[in-house]
Amino acid sequence: MKTRQTTDRSDGPHVAEVIRLHEVIAAWTTGEAANTDDSFRRFAGALAPGFMIVNPGGVAEDRESVVSRFRGLHGARAGRDFRIEIHQPAVRRETGDVTLVTYHEHWFEGAEEKSIIIATALLQPEPEAPGGLVWRHLHESWLRPPVAP
Repeated sequence: MKTRQTTDRSDGPHVAEVIRLHEVIAAWTTGEAANTDDSFRRFAGALAPGFMIVNPGGVAEDRESVVSRFRGLHGARAGRDFRIEIHQPAVRRETGDVTLVTYHEHWFEGAEEKSIIIATALLQPEPEAPGGLVWRHLHESWLRPPVAP
């Protein structure tokens, strides 16, 4: 098994997939994406069987829980000019066909930055996935949590 460690790669298919999925998340939650099975598959189809996330609050969720919860979030941020920007993406390690990527998520409503999350994602090629990669694991931590209104 070949292992390669790097901290300076910020391009390529893995970073493109991180950006793609967060664009899908923003479009779904603002209602810009159609509330259809095909549109929803752009999110759910990217999560591998056995996927797990540790969210910024420290709660672990399996794929089924994430998919079910996210399906209900269609349009939850409608009218808020919501977007997610990905900063400092980097491929940290590649072992065989599994790649570890880190990045910062900056969440905005209009010009106001609402929160920042640092994330580590484990991605693997899957030709049937919407972006050609599936997410195996995701761990997020607050760098700056949102301020309650």
